[in-house]
Amino acid sequence: MDSPDFVRVVRLLDENLTVVIAESDEERARAARVAGADEVISSPEKSGEIIASLEEVASGDEGYAEELESQRRYRELVQSSPAPINVFDKGGTIRYSNQATADLLEVDSPSELIGRSIFDFIDTEHTDIAEEEVARVISAEEAAGPTQMRIVSEEGNERHIQVSTAPGELRGEAVGQAVVVDVTALRETEHDLRAERQFVQDALDALDDIFFVTDRGGRLRRWNAALSDVSGYSSSELDEKAIVELMSAADESHISEAVVTALEEGTVITEATLVSRSGKAIPLEISLQQITDTEGDLIGMVGIGRDISDRRRRTQQLKAQREQLSVLAQTNRLVREINAKLIRASNRREIERVVCEQLAEAGPYELAWIGDFNQASERFVPRTVAGEGEDFLDTLASGIDTDTTREPAERALRTGEVQFFSVSDPEFDRWQEAAEARSFRTVTAIPITYRSATYGVLTLYAGTNDGQEVLKKDVLRELGESIGAAINATHRKQALHPSPGTELRIRITDSTEFFVRFATELDSKVTLDKSTPQPDGTYSLQVSVADSERLSRVCNQFISIETRSRHEDGGDDISVELQVTDVGLVEWLADHGSTLVGLTAYPEYCEITATTPPGTDSRAFVNQLKSSFGGVDLLAKKTAASRLGPSSWDMITKTLTNRQYEALTTAYDEGYYETPRRKSGTDIADMMGISAPTFGNHLRNAHRRILEEVLARPPDPSDESTSDR
Repeated sequence: MDSPDFVRVVRLLDENLTVVIAESDEERARAARVAGADEVISSPEKSGEIIASLEEVASGDEGYAEELESQRRYRELVQSSPAPINVFDKGGTIRYSNQATADLLEVDSPSELIGRSIFDFIDTEHTDIAEEEVARVISAEEAAGPTQMRIVSEEGNERHIQVSTAPGELRGEAVGQAVVVDVTALRETEHDLRAERQFVQDALDALDDIFFVTDRGGRLRRWNAALSDVSGYSSSELDEKAIVELMSAADESHISEAVVTALEEGTVITEATLVSRSGKAIPLEISLQQITDTEGDLIGMVGIGRDISDRRRRTQQLKAQREQLSVLAQTNRLVREINAKLIRASNRREIERVVCEQLAEAGPYELAWIGDFNQASERFVPRTVAGEGEDFLDTLASGIDTDTTREPAERALRTGEVQFFSVSDPEFDRWQEAAEARSFRTVTAIPITYRSATYGVLTLYAGTNDGQEVLKKDVLRELGESIGAAINATHRKQALHPSPGTELRIRITDSTEFFVRFATELDSKVTLDKSTPQPDGTYSLQVSVADSERLSRVCNQFISIETRSRHEDGGDDISVELQVTDVGLVEWLADHGSTLVGLTAYPEYCEITATTPPGTDSRAFVNQLKSSFGGVDLLAKKTAASRLGPSSWDMITKTLTNRQYEALTTAYDEGYYETPRRKSGTDIADMMGISAPTFGNHLRNAHRRILEEVLARPPDPSDESTSDR
């Protein structure tokens, strides 16, 4: 057993026993001192020196004895300490350790640590730090720490420690004294807390809503990513910023009051506008709730901000929709009122007056006029005007541009579509100043049409932006069509009036026109004897042809001819009845309120004789015909002869309803009154799209009213009484 081992054994048996070792080997001598020898004598020549040393150590002077007693008490204090304490020399060799250190490093006893290096247990990551502190403590005699580092026990387990080291002296040698605190559990707790905090932060950052926590002064202490994203401020910029500083200037006072209320009363829900770093305004619904500590003391408040931009947008949309529905309901009532008056109107002038007055009075339109483009003067001419600012129409006296459609009325006339424009549109600079002077903001132009016929343009001016598409285009388009239908109906009635209209004889060479094509393919003259519109939109045509050899083949070539039937009338010509889906010219004339008197088609052209209602501009009528068909030439024009006397006309128009008149004329045209009848009442009812009993009722009422007018006689002035008549 060498001297170091001997000392260790002795110290295990008695820590207080005085031990003096004679050892010539320097390394073992140093190890013996580390093991706890009180004195080491190197190579003594006489045993008396050993005895003298023992006597000196055992009974030395009073100061030395006190020092030994002090060392003994120190060892007892260190051994009984629950904190690991380790003493090491300048090389890091352990000179002394207590049981707590042995437990920390997972060895059985402190003696197993004596002579080992502290660096055997320090993680390599922290070796440099440990070496630096050892040098500073022993060489510079400066305290170090507390320093956290990681160690590895004898069993290979990692522990986290916090070391505080102070300089010291052991048996005359400078040493370092380290007091160790095992912070492994604390580190694990801190790790768990950090993980928990990160988990909470991740959860908060996942929220679409803004989340924040403030102190009692309303300054931000914690927030989620949404606040940074929405506000555009970085975390350093948000730190300790008052929540009110993020709000618009208009909301600062309001939010300050809300913060005070939340801190005093507990909860507040309000709305405010957050202004981002870039100046963007974001409307928020903000909920504020006070928070307290475990003792119930107020420490601040928590807030949630929800972006309500979509909600406000939806609210505004709903509001706008409600307003539109209200306007639409008002419009529907207005349109119904206009339609009701259109039915009772007897002429075009009355129709246009009713429309303009109703629209100008009902609002939001302030000025309404109906006019048309006059070919002679090359300008729009208002026919009927209602509302305020009629003098404004003087500014519309301008020629039409053949290359562009600048004016709303021009565009509506050209395109056949409803037009909406703002008065501020630069295109309208010619009359913009005059419109703005009258506070007009918007202009709407509506084409007045019926099927292929155009009767002008209805133009409306509104003094507010509400006029911009206040009525939907489909509603306005239907209004324009209703006006056109009413005008067309009056024209048809006027066509039967004995007042002289105009009879026009016209030649058409348009090769696409039905009758021209039909006669060209037959290579024969074709005469239209009768045309009757059907409920399904087709026409029943009775025509006479001079040559029937090619009739069957030609009819099969025309996809517009659905059926045909042949009638022999004993003459040179063959009478044929055709069911046709597109008759072009015949339908056009009916749509424009004219009456077709006769139509004869030849190969390459056809000639028609038609009468227009009184007051119709013949030149405009022919121009409209030219816009629909090619090769139109006016051959002759004269005042039309009346087929009925004034009394006959008045009788029919004043006593019969439209449906009664239609039933009477259709029955006559279809041979209902012939013997034998060419068509029965059921056949004619089907043509009119009504039931047979309804047709019979219309016909009987027409007969009764006509007979009442014909058979009734005015009273004789010479008679005193007419009660017997």
